[in-house]
Amino acid sequence: FRGVGMYVANNTISQGPHTAITGRGAEHLFEYNTISNVSYECTDTGAFYVGRSWAQRGNVVRFNVFDTIQAKEKLAQLTNSQVAFYLDDQMSGWDFYGNTIRNSNTGILIG
Repeated sequence: FRGVGMYVANNTISQGPHTAITGRGAEHLFEYNTISNVSYECTDTGAFYVGRSWAQRGNVVRFNVFDTIQAKEKLAQLTNSQVAFYLDDQMSGWDFYGNTIRNSNTGILIG
């Protein structure tokens, strides 16, 4: 996603080896989505990944389900770092609330 004011709702995203949702912009709303069984072949990744710009403001991620965000087998990196919601490079400007995170190595990471 890119731009301003996108509305993303009522989707199911599953069975992806890397990040399910990534992008940039402002005033986006993500709600009532289900993201499951993703980020299972990578390290240092998130099911929902954003980063690298403090200009991204007013974004909301609410009432979503993140389920089974983890590696399926041992990966080369010694630690597993699959994250449900990953705010990389000290990212800010995102409200994350009312979400359900199940079976994930890490729920929320500000990297």
